[in-house]
Amino acid sequence: MFPLFPWDATAVLFGVGVGVGSVAVSLFDVGLWGSRRFWATAAGFTVPVAVGLGLWRADSPRLAQLGVDLAWFCLPLFWLGVIAMLLSAPVQWGLRWWLRRSEREERSARAGARRQFLRHAAAALPAGAVAVGAAALTGNDTTRIVEVPFKFRGLAPELDGLRILHLSDLHLGAGRTHHDLRALLDSLRPHPPDLIVLTGDVADKLEELVAGLDVVTAFAPRLGVYAALGNHEYLNGTKTALCACS
Repeated sequence: MFPLFPWDATAVLFGVGVGVGSVAVSLFDVGLWGSRRFWATAAGFTVPVAVGLGLWRADSPRLAQLGVDLAWFCLPLFWLGVIAMLLSAPVQWGLRWWLRRSEREERSARAGARRQFLRHAAAALPAGAVAVGAAALTGNDTTRIVEVPFKFRGLAPELDGLRILHLSDLHLGAGRTHHDLRALLDSLRPHPPDLIVLTGDVADKLEELVAGLDVVTAFAPRLGVYAALGNHEYLNGTKTALCACS
């Protein structure tokens, strides 16, 4: 994943999530606080984010990059769990009310089995919501090629038919790599652009930034390639790398 916010805002977002998650757990089932299984699950959601935040502030660029990756891969999953718990609480309350009513009407072995089934089903609600949300996050690829024609009065004849490829928010290293960029450019070879411009957020990993720029440059459009850095390059340590190289 890639950082949507810098370290300070990410830490605040994590802290708020811990607070909201604690309330959500109490609303869902206060008895969970005494469950070892719950604490193990909670640690699986929170510890990776905390470790990622710690590594993010490391002096080593590689450790800092690892921290960014870890924190922002796990933080959305953590918040999915919090939101799922909040949304499941009303369902849990409804099931408990229905169970109490059923027990008053029918006290039998069949009612006990039904009660056990419903309790397991209620406990599975947050896990199911997290799984669906995680699948949606990992399967989301919004890469699109859109052809937009422009018409200008008094356009110089030599600019007539000029084709410009505008690439933005590729976020190489976060779900796609420079190999995917190469495949994209190869698909454009039947109608190659005359000029390529990259307008920020090219990559979330420094090695992918270099490799991606190499791929675009190798495409060799007749009017060249122009690129600008975006906030995500700086969030992932580009500024530190540039200072080290200068």
